[in-house]
Order: sequence, then structure tokens, then C-alpha cells
Amino acid sequence: MIPLATRALAGVPPALLLLCLSSASAVAQGGYVTEKHPELGLVFSRARDYEAIPIQPGEEWTVLYYAEKEAFNPRMRKSFRPELRFVWIEHTPELAAPAGPLPAEVEGEEELGPIDDFESYAEQKLTRWTLGAPVAARARSDNQALEYKLVFESGSGVVFGRAFTYSNEERTIAVYGFCAAEDEREQLKIWRKMLGKIKFSEREERDDSKLLRYYSRLDYEHVDYRIDVRNQLVKGWKAEDSENYILVYSTKDEPLIRLIKSELEAIRREYVKLFPPAREITAVSTVRICKDESEYRKYGGSAGSAGYWSAQTEELVFYDAEDDRREAGSGKADTRIVLYHEAFHQYIFYAVGQVDPHSWFNEGTGDYFSGALIKGGKVRKIGANPWRAAFIKKCAAGEDRYPSPISFGKILGFSQAEFYQPDRAGLCYAQAWSMVYFLRTAPEVRKHKRWSRILDTYFDTLKERFAEELGQADPAELDTETLDTIKELARDAAREKAFQEIDLVELEEAWREYIGKLKIPR
Repeated sequence: MIPLATRALAGVPPALLLLCLSSASAVAQGGYVTEKHPELGLVFSRARDYEAIPIQPGEEWTVLYYAEKEAFNPRMRKSFRPELRFVWIEHTPELAAPAGPLPAEVEGEEELGPIDDFESYAEQKLTRWTLGAPVAARARSDNQALEYKLVFESGSGVVFGRAFTYSNEERTIAVYGFCAAEDEREQLKIWRKMLGKIKFSEREERDDSKLLRYYSRLDYEHVDYRIDVRNQLVKGWKAEDSENYILVYSTKDEPLIRLIKSELEAIRREYVKLFPPAREITAVSTVRICKDESEYRKYGGSAGSAGYWSAQTEELVFYDAEDDRREAGSGKADTRIVLYHEAFHQYIFYAVGQVDPHSWFNEGTGDYFSGALIKGGKVRKIGANPWRAAFIKKCAAGEDRYPSPISFGKILGFSQAEFYQPDRAGLCYAQAWSMVYFLRTAPEVRKHKRWSRILDTYFDTLKERFAEELGQADPAELDTETLDTIKELARDAAREKAFQEIDLVELEEAWREYIGKLKIPR
């Protein structure tokens, strides 16, 4: 059945049809709406075709972030998605210079100083941009207003930037935007319109009474954390709770969210079964599901990735992938593959004691769980990873145009940087998955007294050695370098014990034979 809107335009030439649809879209999305942020004391106009992007947890400066909505038609999308950030900068009183010489470790280093105005912010945070001379603008609510040009360092003029600042004795609110150079006139007009009647007032205290009443009816731990996450939601985002997770999402696919909510708890039980935590895990895990790849990229996802786990922000982030009729297992299947993989990284961070295993173990096991089949709230089986199986089978068979596998002796000791080396990262991921899958599922491994204990021995030793080394360290001297050394000692001890008295050549030959007979999932 043809939708009514499409049938009404039947017979219109394709070129004219595209123009009609795009014009209708522009009219629907045009205009401005009033944005009120009492927690910041801000009121301003927002272009309807701009949408809020969440702020990274722990972000020190940015308080609001917007980007233009992407056109539905890929051919109409801009080369650079326009964006606008609001930055809050508190003014700090001038501090007296310290008496005496600087400590030896900082002598000769350039001292950047505090960030207490937009100039110092730009110098330290917008390092690839040069500030033009400020131009005075109309004062707003007793705030001095200035406008700056932002010039990209390459001088190519590919990207355009502009900043607007509003300052009083206590703080500066800076609003700066970026867009493609060809969109400069259009976007500058939009930004000036958005800020043309901006109003400032005293910030209001946050009222959590409604959320406290909401959680009083639920039997969940860490209510304060859950409330903080909900208070950070921006327009268009929602949240759902489960026993161990809080999901924040912008996708409109509610059935997918219900499925993820159920399957996360199911796959977590499998993690716990295979990898008992060093101590009880009390943390609530945040899982962020962006509506599409573009939003995921704006939030911080790197190009070419489908999801990531950030130990720094303690968030698992991925997006609702689109279905591709030409590619089996795309779309929702891809979304779940990423979910099972990244959720393992999130779990293992808490289970071991905030130390990452070797990459072959960490990424290989994440990919192992990506093959999970979950029904009725339970993991029924774990099959081959559809992203890795065919590729590594051809590599192991020595087929032309495919790279040769890395020897076990080398890949088992790879550092994170060596594992992610761009020219072999794809091979490393596929081989790591196949090694873990082999050690978990191969009949010859189950029958072998030593091979069958490799993965459990590695994990148990990693937990025990890390806790032991950490317990012996002086808390006063536990800086980043010392902690990294402790982690490396624990990883090395785990690898040595897991593969003690094991013939790696024999193990690798058995792995090649097993992978050669592997059935590729369809």
C-alpha cells in the first residue's frame, strides 16, 4: 500500500517531487521555539531544526550542546553538521604567585594558568582555532556581549566558526558554533536569531522530589546515581531502569529498548557465571543508545566504530543501526552484537577491579558473547560471531588476499597499542574472537586437562594478582604510573600462569584445524 502523502503526489516528475518534499520539510522544521533552562538561569530561542545533544558525564565546561538535525535524504545532508555549544566559565580571583622556585618537575614547562574567561578557554580547549578581535554587541541583562570570529588553523576556510560571549563580574557564558564554510551565511543568521533575545537570571536549585517519589515505588539500588542520570537527560531523550542498568536513549524504537533491557540482564548473568567478580558489584551501569550513527558520532563515537565502553565516563554507548536489505544480519542484529560485546567490557571493568585484561582476552571474549542467542530472558547458546567467522576462516586457510594469522606467541603478549595497530586491527579482532571461541567450544579443548583451564586460570590469576599488588602498594604513592605498573604485572602473571607448560605450536595447530571446519552463520 502506498502512503497517502505519496499517493497525493503521484505523477509528479521525480526532480519536482524531490523539491516538493524538501520544501515541505523545510517549512515543517522552520521557525524557533523558546528554550528555558532554570537550572542555568537561561532563556533563549532554539531553531526547530536544531536538536539537543547530551553532554558527556564529567564534562567541566559545556552545559548545553545542539546540532542541526540531519536531512532525511542523504543527498541533502551537509558536509559538516552545524553545531552550537554553550560554555559556562566562572571567573576566579587573581592568585598571588607562589614564593620560591618552582618544583623541579615543572621547571621549564609552560604554565597555562586557570580558565577564567573565553580567551583562556579558547587557548586551552580550541587549540586548532585562532580567535579574531572581539566586536562589541548589544548588552543583555547587564551582561557585556562580544562576538568573535574563529579561524581554523589550516586557513583552508573549509570550516567556519563564530563565538558569542556574555559576561558579568562572576562568570562568562560563551556560545560558539561550527559549520561548513558554504553554510556560513545561513548558520550565522540562525545563531544570531537564537541568541538575539537571550535572557539571564539567577540559577534555580534542582528539585528531585518527583524522582524520589518515583523511585520510592521501585526496589532499585543507587537511587541518587539514577536520579543524577535522569537529571542530565536532554530534550528527546528518555530513561529506563532495570536491576543493574539505567538505559538512556533517543531512538523511537520502544520495542528495541524493551528487548535490550531484558537481554542486558540475561547476558549479564552469563558474564557472572563465567567471570565471578572479585567482589560484589554495586555500581549501576549506564547504557546510552543513540538514535542513529550521526548522533552517536556527535556524542563522541569515533568514525568506523559501532559502539564503545568508556571507563572514564563509565558509560556504554552505541546506536540503533539501520537495516540494510542487501546485508544479512544488519540493523537490529548489528545493534545487539555491539551491545553484548561492549556490555562485557563494562562488566569486566567492575568485576576484576578496574584493570583491563590483555586485548586478545578482552576483545575476544566481548566478541564471543556477541554470538549469544537469547530467548525468554535466558542465554540459550553462544554461536559463531557473524562479523568474524568467515574472515578468520579464510585467513587460517591461507587464502589469497587474506592476511596470515598472527602466531599465538605474539598475539598473546600484544599491548593495547599493538593490538589496535590500524593495519592489522581487523585481523586481531577476528583472531582473538576465534581463539576464545575455540577455547570455549572445541571438543578437543574440553578433553584436554590444561587447555580447558586456560581462560579460567587467566581470569582468576588476573583478579588475584591485581588485588595482591594493590594491597601491597602505599596509597600515598599510588599515582597513575604506579597503578599502570601494577596492572601490567597482573596481566603478565595471568598470561604466564594460564599458558604455563602449554605447547603454543600444538595449540595453534589445533585451533587452525577447528576454525577450518567452522560453520559460517547466515
